[in-house]
Order: sequence, then C-alpha cells, then structure tokens
Amino acid sequence: MAILMFLMTSCGNENTVVNVYYPNDDITGFDVETAELAVLSPENILNCLIQKGVLNEQVQINSFETVLVEEKDSIEIDFSQEFLTSLSNTGSTGEYYVIGSICNTYLDAYDCEQIKITVNDEILSTGHAEYSKYMGVFQ
Repeated sequence: MAILMFLMTSCGNENTVVNVYYPNDDITGFDVETAELAVLSPENILNCLIQKGVLNEQVQINSFETVLVEEKDSIEIDFSQEFLTSLSNTGSTGEYYVIGSICNTYLDAYDCEQIKITVNDEILSTGHAEYSKYMGVFQ
C-alpha cells in the first residue's frame, strides 16, 4: 500500500494549491482565495487572475522566467500590450491593487522575493508610475 501511494504522488497526480490575491470590494486592500491547479504554470496563474477580475481575458504572457538577482529568487514576467491597456483603465488606486495582486500571487506561488513586470520587453510605464525596478510583496 505504501508503495502504491508513493507511486501515485510521484507520478504528479497531486494538484498545486496557490493563493490568488485580488482587490477587495471597496479597493482598500487585498482578498486572498486559494485555487487548485493541475499544473503550476504562469498561464494557469494568469487565468486565475482573469477569473478574479484582476486582468481582462485578452492579456497574455510573452515570457516568464525565475532568476537569481542580487542573491534573491526573482521573477521576470513580460505581458502583452493588452496588459497596459487593461491597467490604464483602473485609476491610480486600482493600478496599485492590480499590480499588487499580480506581484503577490506570482511571488507566493513561486516562492520568490521580488518580481519585475515588463510589457513587450519594455519598462512598464503608466500615467501614474514607472515600474522599472523589481517589486516585493504589496501590503
């Protein structure tokens, strides 16, 4: 029986549980909900964020990489142009919580300390802020 259980778990039958962060109803903080993913992937996490209304369904990931930067486990994620379009419709407070939801969700899922977001391989720049540096967890 123990051998059978070992074989079942080592064959990848267990799902991954991730915390998905999203703005609360009055946009003053974050709510967190767990999601069960068959496979941990940047795209599956993106789909969770879309389902929670953080991003619109046109947003795509161009590239995703976990790297070591200044001895910190880091994420570099590049979104399609639709990300910037979606973000520009949120206002400054909404922008904070959208960016924070993305950062917190990916950092938590991949157990990393910082994340850098770009759009079409360029610095993420909105009318409210320029995100040229790595970001940590949002409070």
